[in-house]
Amino acid sequence: MHNDVYDVIGSGIGGKVSLQNGIDYMEAKDGRKLTYRFTPAEVSKGAPLLVILNARGSKIPSKFRNGDWNVLSLVDTFGLEGDTSAYLGEEGDFFVREMVLSLIQTAIDQCECDPKENLFFYASSIGAYAAIMYGILFEARGVYANAPIIKLHDTTMYSEIYKNRVDFTIPPQKKDVIENDLVVFMKANRHKKLPTFFVCDNIHQKEPWLQNFLQEQTMYFVNACLEEGVDIHLELLPGEGHIINHSMKEVVDLFIKYTPPKFVQLTTIDAVCNDRSLKVHCILGQDYLGTEDVQYAFYLMHNGQRVQLRGYESDPTTVFTFEDELPRGNLEVIGFIRDKSGTTLRKGIFVFDANADHKNR
Repeated sequence: MHNDVYDVIGSGIGGKVSLQNGIDYMEAKDGRKLTYRFTPAEVSKGAPLLVILNARGSKIPSKFRNGDWNVLSLVDTFGLEGDTSAYLGEEGDFFVREMVLSLIQTAIDQCECDPKENLFFYASSIGAYAAIMYGILFEARGVYANAPIIKLHDTTMYSEIYKNRVDFTIPPQKKDVIENDLVVFMKANRHKKLPTFFVCDNIHQKEPWLQNFLQEQTMYFVNACLEEGVDIHLELLPGEGHIINHSMKEVVDLFIKYTPPKFVQLTTIDAVCNDRSLKVHCILGQDYLGTEDVQYAFYLMHNGQRVQLRGYESDPTTVFTFEDELPRGNLEVIGFIRDKSGTTLRKGIFVFDANADHKNR
């Protein structure tokens, strides 16, 4: 199909999409559906966006959620026998990619996400192929690729098990397209700001089609990143098999540690503590007018568990009391502000550590 570098993202296939909380779909030209799940952050606008591209065989989008992140999860039921099209398309027609581009761009716009600061991708195997491709196209902040497939044609994996599936996506006579090889694809897009790539794989493999996987796929891409001066985090594990190695929480923690996103911080919470009470006051940012129409709510968290709640009221101040002295450990107060329609506008977190100064984050 296209051999050029893609600079225009999204085609609007399927019409204008408004992402709602839950499972939905975009419709392809032939009526088949690209299924996705959107799970917004507690305060969606400006929060980081995590795109999860499920691997081959998945029929239901990931249910992962994190209150500080918008999450868009997709499944690919196109390709030979609905098994996977590498989130590209069929017989050299990359119509699936045009749908995915449009869907991700809609999420970016709706969440007011700056891709270079707050867009992240996660996937494994053939899903990781797509995560790397879309991460490059959108100039994402970070891409986590577990056991990534990098090259489709002319590998041990292709000759052993994936031949018919790959040929149905990119026919052999069209295998010179840059999409066949993500190293070629990355170099063709070198003018873009490339993501930081987090790559993980197991060293040991028993299946015949995986015997050369580490060298032909994972390390092939890693070495190209090193040669091109692209930031990369590599983890080779002494395990075995083409499997997922880390939980989503562990992946998100990696993103936060090495490629920290910009979280929404629109509210300040002041607090006064004594032995048996914690008085908190929520201050709305100066950029919001009409404070008489908002309501405030507070959670009191102790070591990560909610222990007290003050529901929505017009009073921006509340007092949490304790039967005994202030509990040991970490205390957090999470403040929420909503408008008269019930839309959450702001979220702020006050952290109090009995052994350290309190602070807002």
